[in-house]
Amino acid sequence: MLPEVVAAAAAPLSSVDKMTVISADGPGSLSRSVASNVAQGLQLSGDLTGIDMASLLKRLSGAAAESVGDGVTRVPVDGSVDGHPV
Repeated sequence: MLPEVVAAAAAPLSSVDKMTVISADGPGSLSRSVASNVAQGLQLSGDLTGIDMASLLKRLSGAAAESVGDGVTRVPVDGSVDGHPV
């Protein structure tokens, strides 16, 4: 389901050939905005699905999972917590 949601969200941008950004905040504001939107999207998708999307993406990329230490128990996609089945 998630790939279909992302594809639908990206569809309007598929026909954009060139984008010019004019900002009084300087050239770095676009990259900060994109980074913020990605972080919010990961948080929202995790809240909606119950899946820690950042950890999932790290695992898919081969990166080691890290503890968030926020007092929230995250249940990985494989259905285990701290390596033990739930």
